[in-house]
Amino acid sequence: MTSIVVIGGGGHAKVVMSILRKMKAYRILGYTDLRDSGALLGFPYLGSDIEFASRSVEPDTQNAVLAVGQVGLGTVRQQVWQELQSHHLCFPFIVSPHAIVNEEVSGGEAAMVMDGAVVNFG
Repeated sequence: MTSIVVIGGGGHAKVVMSILRKMKAYRILGYTDLRDSGALLGFPYLGSDIEFASRSVEPDTQNAVLAVGQVGLGTVRQQVWQELQSHHLCFPFIVSPHAIVNEEVSGGEAAMVMDGAVVNFG
Protein backbone atom coordinates (compact mmCIF):
# COMPACT_ATOMS: atom_id res chain seq x y z
CA MET A 1 0.00 0.00 0.00
CA THR A 2 1.33 3.42 -0.99
CA SER A 3 1.62 6.17 1.63
CA ILE A 4 0.03 9.55 0.99
CA VAL A 5 -0.36 12.87 2.81
CA VAL A 6 -3.47 15.02 2.52
CA ILE A 7 -2.67 18.72 2.02
CA GLY A 8 -5.50 20.61 3.71
CA GLY A 9 -7.49 20.15 6.88
CA GLY A 10 -11.04 21.36 6.25
CA GLY A 11 -14.24 19.81 4.99
CA HIS A 12 -12.88 19.08 1.51
CA ALA A 13 -9.92 17.26 3.08
CA LYS A 14 -12.35 14.99 4.92
CA VAL A 15 -14.11 14.15 1.63
CA VAL A 16 -10.74 13.37 0.02
CA MET A 17 -9.74 11.19 2.99
CA SER A 18 -12.99 9.29 2.63
CA ILE A 19 -12.30 8.64 -1.07
CA LEU A 20 -8.74 7.51 -0.35
CA ARG A 21 -10.06 5.05 2.26
CA LYS A 22 -12.53 3.61 -0.28
CA MET A 23 -9.76 3.15 -2.83
CA LYS A 24 -7.76 0.92 -0.47
CA ALA A 25 -4.62 1.74 -2.47
CA TYR A 26 -3.24 4.41 -0.15
CA ARG A 27 -2.24 4.51 3.50
CA ILE A 28 -3.03 8.02 4.73
CA LEU A 29 -0.19 9.27 6.94
CA GLY A 30 -2.08 12.37 8.07
CA TYR A 31 -2.91 15.88 6.97
CA THR A 32 -1.29 19.31 6.81
CA ASP A 33 -2.96 22.66 7.36
CA LEU A 34 -2.23 26.12 8.73
CA ARG A 35 -3.65 25.02 12.09
CA ASP A 36 -3.91 21.82 14.05
CA SER A 37 -7.56 20.73 14.18
CA GLY A 38 -6.75 17.51 16.01
CA ALA A 39 -7.28 14.16 14.35
CA LEU A 40 -9.45 14.30 11.21
CA LEU A 41 -11.29 11.04 10.62
CA GLY A 42 -8.64 9.49 12.85
CA PHE A 43 -5.65 10.84 10.90
CA PRO A 44 -3.06 13.02 12.68
CA TYR A 45 -1.93 16.57 12.01
CA LEU A 46 1.55 16.64 10.42
CA GLY A 47 2.27 20.38 10.51
CA SER A 48 1.73 23.22 8.07
CA ASP A 49 1.66 22.54 4.33
CA ILE A 50 4.99 24.18 3.56
CA GLU A 51 6.77 22.90 6.69
CA PHE A 52 5.78 19.37 5.75
CA ALA A 53 6.74 19.76 2.07
CA SER A 54 10.12 21.18 3.06
CA ARG A 55 10.91 18.01 5.03
CA SER A 56 10.66 15.78 1.94
CA VAL A 57 14.10 14.21 1.60
CA GLU A 58 13.95 12.21 -1.63
CA PRO A 59 12.58 13.68 -4.88
CA ASP A 60 9.25 12.19 -5.95
CA THR A 61 9.07 9.75 -3.04
CA GLN A 62 6.29 11.37 -1.01
CA ASN A 63 2.79 11.13 -2.43
CA ALA A 64 0.41 13.95 -1.62
CA VAL A 65 -3.08 15.03 -2.59
CA LEU A 66 -4.16 18.68 -2.68
CA ALA A 67 -7.34 18.83 -0.60
CA VAL A 68 -7.67 22.56 -0.06
CA GLY A 69 -11.24 23.39 -1.01
CA GLN A 70 -11.86 26.04 -3.62
CA VAL A 71 -13.75 28.87 -1.98
CA GLY A 72 -14.65 31.81 -4.17
CA LEU A 73 -12.01 32.29 -6.83
CA GLY A 74 -9.75 29.61 -5.34
CA THR A 75 -6.90 32.02 -4.64
CA VAL A 76 -5.73 30.19 -1.50
CA ARG A 77 -5.83 26.82 -3.28
CA GLN A 78 -3.79 28.26 -6.17
CA GLN A 79 -1.22 29.79 -3.80
CA VAL A 80 -0.75 26.50 -1.95
CA TRP A 81 -0.39 24.61 -5.24
CA GLN A 82 2.20 27.08 -6.58
CA GLU A 83 4.24 26.83 -3.38
CA LEU A 84 4.14 23.02 -3.38
CA GLN A 85 5.48 22.91 -6.96
CA SER A 86 8.95 23.81 -5.72
CA HIS A 87 9.05 20.74 -3.45
CA HIS A 88 9.62 17.17 -4.55
CA LEU A 89 6.17 15.76 -3.97
CA CYS A 90 4.31 13.35 -6.23
CA PHE A 91 0.61 14.14 -6.81
CA PRO A 92 -1.05 11.02 -8.27
CA PHE A 93 -4.24 10.98 -10.34
CA ILE A 94 -6.98 9.97 -7.87
CA VAL A 95 -10.24 8.39 -9.06
CA SER A 96 -12.98 7.51 -6.60
CA PRO A 97 -14.22 3.93 -6.89
CA HIS A 98 -17.70 5.50 -6.93
CA ALA A 99 -17.00 7.45 -10.13
CA ILE A 100 -17.46 6.34 -13.72
CA VAL A 101 -14.41 7.05 -15.89
CA ASN A 102 -14.16 5.78 -19.47
CA GLU A 103 -11.09 3.59 -20.04
CA GLU A 104 -9.81 5.99 -22.70
CA VAL A 105 -9.64 8.89 -20.23
CA SER A 106 -6.33 9.74 -18.62
CA GLY A 107 -5.75 12.26 -15.88
CA GLY A 108 -2.87 14.52 -15.13
CA GLU A 109 -0.87 15.16 -12.02
CA ALA A 110 -2.99 16.16 -9.03
CA ALA A 111 -6.29 15.57 -10.83
CA MET A 112 -9.09 14.07 -8.75
CA VAL A 113 -12.38 12.53 -9.82
CA MET A 114 -14.86 12.66 -6.97
CA ASP A 115 -17.71 10.33 -5.93
CA GLY A 116 -20.56 10.23 -8.46
CA ALA A 117 -18.66 11.90 -11.29
CA VAL A 118 -19.05 10.62 -14.84
CA VAL A 119 -16.13 11.31 -17.19
CA ASN A 120 -16.43 10.22 -20.83
CA PHE A 121 -13.84 10.47 -23.58
CA GLY A 122 -14.09 13.02 -26.38
